[in-house]
Amino acid sequence: MNSTQVVLSDVLNRRQAAQYIGVAIQTLDKLDLPRIKICRRVIFRKSSLDKWLSEHETSKGVQS
Repeated sequence: MNSTQVVLSDVLNRRQAAQYIGVAIQTLDKLDLPRIKICRRVIFRKSSLDKWLSEHETSKGVQS
């Protein structure tokens, strides 16, 4: 595996990122997530999403 393959395997488009964290694309767009914008294209690093999720993790249960 070369370095390009490693980098590309860590990159997700909006649909993939939303699915990865379990939210709708519209919700994804509203979250303050680390993203890379190239012209009109928005991509997300899977490793950055993992870090963001870890930073927002809480030990309290979700209330209904």
